[in-house]
Amino acid sequence: MISENKLSPNHRSIALLVIGSLIGVSALFLVPNKISGYNQGAVAHINSAVIRKDEYQRAIALFRGEKRGPITDADLNLVLEKLIEEELLVQAALRSDSPRKDLKIRRRVLQTLLTSIQTRSAAGIGGPSQSAGEDLKVYLNQLRDNADIQMLKKVSGNVLVTSEID
Repeated sequence: MISENKLSPNHRSIALLVIGSLIGVSALFLVPNKISGYNQGAVAHINSAVIRKDEYQRAIALFRGEKRGPITDADLNLVLEKLIEEELLVQAALRSDSPRKDLKIRRRVLQTLLTSIQTRSAAGIGGPSQSAGEDLKVYLNQLRDNADIQMLKKVSGNVLVTSEID
C-alpha cells in the first residue's frame, strides 16, 4: 500500500525550493563580513584578513613595471596568488608569535614601522608638519592611551617598589 503521507513530486519540488531558499537567505546573515568586505572593494578573504582592491592594483602596477609585454589574465591570477600566499605567511608568523620570539624579526618589524613614521612625517601626511621624532612621540602616546598597561614593579625615586597589581 502507498502511504497517504508521501508528497507528490510537485509538492516535493516546492518543499525543496523553499528549504533551499531558506538556507540561502540564512547563509547571507551568517557570513555578513565576507559579503560586506567584497562590497567594500575586497578582492580576496584569507581567514579574517582582507586583500583590498587598492593593494591588488598596487601589486599589479609593480608587476607591470617589471614585465616587458602586456599583462595577461594568468599574470593577474599570479599576482593575486602571491598576495594570498604572502598573507598566509604573515598569519603563520603572527600565530607563532615570531615578532616576539625572534629578535631579528622583531628588529625588522620595528625598523619598518619607524621608517613608515619617518616617511609619513617627511611627506606631511597626517597633520601639521612635525619632526619625525615628534611624530613618533605622538604615535607612542596614542598607543599608550589605548593600551592596557600593567607593571609588576614601578620606580619611585631610585627604588623599585611593588605595584598594587598582584
